[in-house]
Amino acid sequence: MRLIYTLAHQGSSPLTSWQFLVYGFDVGRMCRGIREDSSIDRCNTEAQKANVGHGYIQSEKRAGRSTALFVFGDSLLDPGNDEKLITLARADRPPYGRDLIDHHPSGRFCNGLLSSDILASLAGLPYPPAYLLDKENIMSGTSFASSGAGIMNLTGYQLLQRINFVEQVGFFSEVRKKLMDRVGRQKAQEIVSKAVFLVCLGNNDYLTNYFGNPWGLSSEQRKLPPDEFRTLLISIYESNLLELYGLGARKFALVSLSVIGCIPLELLLSRSHDGSCNMVINQEVRRFNSDLLALALKLQAAHRDAHFTFVNSYNIVSKVIKNPFEYGFKYAAEACCGAGPYKGLPCYKAISSVCANASEYLFWDFAHPTEALNALLANRYWAGTFPDVSSMNLQEMFAL
Repeated sequence: MRLIYTLAHQGSSPLTSWQFLVYGFDVGRMCRGIREDSSIDRCNTEAQKANVGHGYIQSEKRAGRSTALFVFGDSLLDPGNDEKLITLARADRPPYGRDLIDHHPSGRFCNGLLSSDILASLAGLPYPPAYLLDKENIMSGTSFASSGAGIMNLTGYQLLQRINFVEQVGFFSEVRKKLMDRVGRQKAQEIVSKAVFLVCLGNNDYLTNYFGNPWGLSSEQRKLPPDEFRTLLISIYESNLLELYGLGARKFALVSLSVIGCIPLELLLSRSHDGSCNMVINQEVRRFNSDLLALALKLQAAHRDAHFTFVNSYNIVSKVIKNPFEYGFKYAAEACCGAGPYKGLPCYKAISSVCANASEYLFWDFAHPTEALNALLANRYWAGTFPDVSSMNLQEMFAL
């Protein structure tokens, strides 16, 4: 299968001027997260050679100064760490990964590439490998993202094992020590200080934690009103960022929560009759995002030797949901794979209906974007302007 999408900016008008242009991109050129270092390097090299100039893959000549990308997140960015955990949050079964080179699942909750894969390619870097699958392939960065993970340690307990934010930071500390052993303290510090730290966490703190009980109040809602819960999350978030700062990190890209109230699962649970989003949840999401932006500004003011940028995925996706056809999509509410209304139940091949062309859909399954939406997001993260990014886009951050 060949998808024919990419993004290009037309003039200096706002987000609505970003249009899909026709380029041939072979989705099959994606690397599956192979374990052996040599295979990973070879696969990434071949993939990038094949896709340079076909939309969002940039050549190394256009890459910035940053030579590593470290990823902290949940299932939106997990490239396969879930495969090494005892967890119910698994994407190791068909039809996940159906558009990869071998058409097999890689642990990614997607039909193909994640936004972090695409961002790495835009920066001239290999796709960040899952750290638990390959603890030695770290020179260009790695991904600690874990399906079911959250900001709070409690988040995701229903799914069994997961790597929450504080544990992901702990794994980075382990990587930092490995870098020092491999290249020496000074060179390791240089790699870390120039690396970009991409953080996308908090969705599960609301999805499976605070709003985890669709039939009533969750235990967290009974304990804390929304404002106090949000303050707690931001406090933990800040503490972990400062821990990374103390370990030498200097470039932070903080990704907002997405439109949780609009995912197929929430449309099913809220019994939406026309695809309308759950605005109670989205209202809290917007408040959290506002506080996260304020945190980025606060940390930037306090740490002049570092760079913090806020990436507003909520703003990007909400505009696509309102005008899907303008961005090349046909289906904004229903998932490509799943069962029940809006295909809001989990994607299992034996019981699910699966679409023929995932690039027509925003959502691959009950909660996760298709590669087509991931491509749009990554391009906006990379080259977008305010209000999609504040204060700089990722292209500018990588160039620092």
